[in-house]
Amino acid sequence: TGALSSMLDLAPEVLHMLRVSGPSQQLNDTLRMVSVCAADTHRFELALSSAQEALRLALDLDDRARISLSTNALACFFERSGDPWQAERLMVEALTLARGQADRHPIFTALNNLGAALIGKFFLLRDTLTVEEAREPLRSAQPYVEESVQMARAGGDAFPLVFCQGNLAEILVHLGEGDAAEPLLAEALGLAEPHGFEAQVWRLGCTRGELLLS
Repeated sequence: TGALSSMLDLAPEVLHMLRVSGPSQQLNDTLRMVSVCAADTHRFELALSSAQEALRLALDLDDRARISLSTNALACFFERSGDPWQAERLMVEALTLARGQADRHPIFTALNNLGAALIGKFFLLRDTLTVEEAREPLRSAQPYVEESVQMARAGGDAFPLVFCQGNLAEILVHLGEGDAAEPLLAEALGLAEPHGFEAQVWRLGCTRGELLLS
């Protein structure tokens, strides 16, 4: 959180310099980064204004990949501020925009964010609905997360794979499919621990705890 806050403190100066140079991909990329970091630190006014500016800029640039990514940034604002329904709608829109492009990054981003938003939706619903009703977002999330795992595995980078497998394991645990979740958790922990992904180690440990309690 401290690193994110420090980055946001520098953001106005950096954004000013980029705006002076005129519309650019670099300005769009920076606005999206500011928006997501602001949402993660609960600076929601900054998150929303930055995402909206990024989306307007991407549309002006007619950059389909960045339109998708900027739509995702706006969706992240809604997800972090407690509205996974609006977030899901925007993330599906972002995924539709990203499909069929050579650049795979917007597709992976949309899939990953959809999975996280729908898992969050499950946690909001599970104390107020029946078990089967609350599980519906998990069922919706599963194909998105399975695709993200496939993409992460093909990409060969350990961190995205750990993150996506953690999402899939969490879904399976809460769907009552512990036998399928266990090997995913073991593989993800086997990657996370030697790479020093401490936050993911804690998260995977919590999912394993949920599995043992189920």
